[in-house]
Amino acid sequence: MVINKKCIFIVFMAFVLVNLPLVPVDATECESEIITPKFSYIRNFLNEFQISDTGKASVSSYLYAENADEVRVTGYLQQYKNGGWNNVKSWTESATGKNVTLGKDWYVESGYTYRYIAYGYIYVDGYVVESTSYVCDTVTY
Repeated sequence: MVINKKCIFIVFMAFVLVNLPLVPVDATECESEIITPKFSYIRNFLNEFQISDTGKASVSSYLYAENADEVRVTGYLQQYKNGGWNNVKSWTESATGKNVTLGKDWYVESGYTYRYIAYGYIYVDGYVVESTSYVCDTVTY
């Protein structure tokens, strides 16, 4: 199996960028600043999560990237039970090109707290070159 040196370099750089240590900053310095990660491919990663009065959990994710061969989103609806987060339902959507949308509904059991976690992946030449994640605020139903 021959692996392109460019692909190895891209995967290595993505790994390095994802694992850079975070430097703590005094909170008073950040009040008026918006701190966002700098991505090479990802331009937008938008997510929504809500639960209706009838228990219908609605999740949605939208991932847009430049110069990507494939984009993929995997989302997990989780329930807090017995001291930990448990997956209730998961979904994956992928598309060739620049963007993908995931939008799903699932009815949840009352009396618990829920959250939505989404992971976005960018592929070039069959390799993940960039990724990101999102954890929503919890909702109790």
